[in-house]
Amino acid sequence: MNIQIIGSGYVGLPTAVGFNMLLANRGGVISVIDIDKDRIKNLQSKKSIFYEKKLNEELLKQNNIQFSCDFKNVKNQDIIFICVPTPNDKNNQIDLSYIKSVIDSIYKYLKNGVLLCIKSTVIPGSTLSIKKLLQKKNPKLKFHIACVPEFLKEGSALEDFLNPDRIICGVEDERSKELLTKLYNNSDKLFFTSINDAEMIKYASNSFLSLKVAFINELANLCEKSNCDINLVSLGMGLDKRIAPYFLNASIGYGGSCFPKDSTALNSFAKKKKVNLSILNASIKSNQNRVKLICKNILEFNVKNIAIFGCSFKANTDDIRYSQAILLIEELLKNNVKITLHDPKALNNAKKYFANKIAYKQDFYECFKNQELAVFLVPWSDYKNANLDKIHSLMQKPNIYDTCNLFTKENLNKFYYKKMGGGIINGKYCYTAI
Repeated sequence: MNIQIIGSGYVGLPTAVGFNMLLANRGGVISVIDIDKDRIKNLQSKKSIFYEKKLNEELLKQNNIQFSCDFKNVKNQDIIFICVPTPNDKNNQIDLSYIKSVIDSIYKYLKNGVLLCIKSTVIPGSTLSIKKLLQKKNPKLKFHIACVPEFLKEGSALEDFLNPDRIICGVEDERSKELLTKLYNNSDKLFFTSINDAEMIKYASNSFLSLKVAFINELANLCEKSNCDINLVSLGMGLDKRIAPYFLNASIGYGGSCFPKDSTALNSFAKKKKVNLSILNASIKSNQNRVKLICKNILEFNVKNIAIFGCSFKANTDDIRYSQAILLIEELLKNNVKITLHDPKALNNAKKYFANKIAYKQDFYECFKNQELAVFLVPWSDYKNANLDKIHSLMQKPNIYDTCNLFTKENLNKFYYKKMGGGIINGKYCYTAI
């Protein structure tokens, strides 16, 4: 079975590597096409194009994934996965132009019987509209189409591919179901639905998780004024298996290329259908307001030299797209604050974004030198093991604002320490306003 992946980004590349591992003993060839020539050249040389835990090491081990910019390579493929971006337009409606461009590039070369799988995130009705487009361009082609949405978390994408909670497959005929069942080796995680249902499951899942994040963040605000600890509250809630502990960590809010885009796209789609998703709409606004609230808390320290730790949209990735940390830095710059930034993996992307507007430090402890405030925005595991005595000796003023709630034990008595969502540090509640 020959598999073609179109798009080599945060979805396409883990999918290609994952399928190559899945089919290792069953034959077949995995091919990847991307229009970015530099990216393909790097992949052919097995050079990293972005940071993703375990992905690069696995890529180095594999010699039989083919990388190309030539769309003619689709002519011998049995199953094709489209993994290209589907951004929102200025009206927060989904933009299918990248997928349509793919169809323009491949319709001449497809063989009869091919299964075209849309793995890109698309709103209900999109896959069937793509089917009509392909039929119009190549009326003689006999093909199958399916929606197989991705549920890969950046930072653990390969692991998620190999150990999925479920594999959602939206199909419209038995042949598509047969091919996907064979491809996934008759996995008990397969869940077949209609195409429209599969599209909706993806949006509903991401939007629901964004609701949990927005809710726990607002609850953290209340905990700070109620002598409560959001960490304990979250833990107690999460022990209820109806709620579960996931996405209940208070933070600066959700970001990345999925949650903000998908929640606003679903909200826009609902409005188009004249349905009011009032809860989702409220959570979107809550998340958007989060940056201004955190900025206000930082400015209340009344300092000018600030060290920021973390700018990726989450830990274990170098992706800064729609990062709340990036938005927060922009907000702080409006208030004439001098910022020095550290991030274990995303610093180069930050440099491209901010240029000389802020300072950058590769060395973690160098970032603390002569600073009046250290703000932790992303819960990188590297930060949790920091030597607080050393940090104290380096700072001009020993102020820490920990939005990740990384530090909860010894050595904090030397600092003015403010954490997210209240809680007790050294016998005192940390909800008190500065």
